[in-house]
Amino acid sequence: MATINNVTMIGRLVVAPELKEVRDGMFACRMRIATEHVQKGKDGQTKKDVCFIDTTAWGTQAQLCAKYLVKGSTVAVEGRLKEEKWTDKTTQVERSKHVIVAENIVFMDAKTTMANTAEAIMPKAAAYQATLPNIAPGSAPKQEQFTADFDDSLPF
Repeated sequence: MATINNVTMIGRLVVAPELKEVRDGMFACRMRIATEHVQKGKDGQTKKDVCFIDTTAWGTQAQLCAKYLVKGSTVAVEGRLKEEKWTDKTTQVERSKHVIVAENIVFMDAKTTMANTAEAIMPKAAAYQATLPNIAPGSAPKQEQFTADFDDSLPF
């Protein structure tokens, strides 16, 4: 039998992201995301149901989250659910909770989206520009050269 473990959530960060280096060069970023469901009750009153979910991002994505996200940032998270288990140190009781292991995080706020996009694009743009030939001003072909080669017998 096939199973699916896929979560998509849009919400706001409740606290600032916390970045930790867990082993040689591998980073993890923990975040707590709040999302709400609004519905009307039988009495006509609006009721908000708020859900808080811990989320973990890994690697470069973790570093970007720590760099650009702050408390209150809106994010869209795609990932999978994972159950974390531990023993409470004071009561010795087994505890557990579900967390989202993020596979993709989209920064929904305009400022962070622009900064993240710029950081991703700038190295590529610089590398592309380095491959372009240096053309001196005035050495580009003139418009007449292009129109002289134009074949007017196109079927459309």
